Amino acid sequence: MAGPITDKRGFAARWLFSLRYCDTLLSQGLPHFKVGQRRVRINIADGDAWMNDRFGTRRRRPSAAAPLPRPQA
Repeated sequence: MAGPITDKRGFAARWLFSLRYCDTLLSQGLPHFKVGQRRVRINIADGDAWMNDRFGTRRRRPSAAAPLPRPQA
């Protein structure tokens, strides 16, 4: 599935958890691909779907790409 891609730091910030927990999720099967020997990239749509399937949850806050609506004056 093509779409926006992020690294561990971005995925952890998206879901509001630590990099260490992101490493734990990767070892448990979070879909990702490696670039070289150290770099990890995560397709956001695949990662979000995996989190929803595994934990039955959605992100706790809106995406940075979708800003919150401003109150009308």
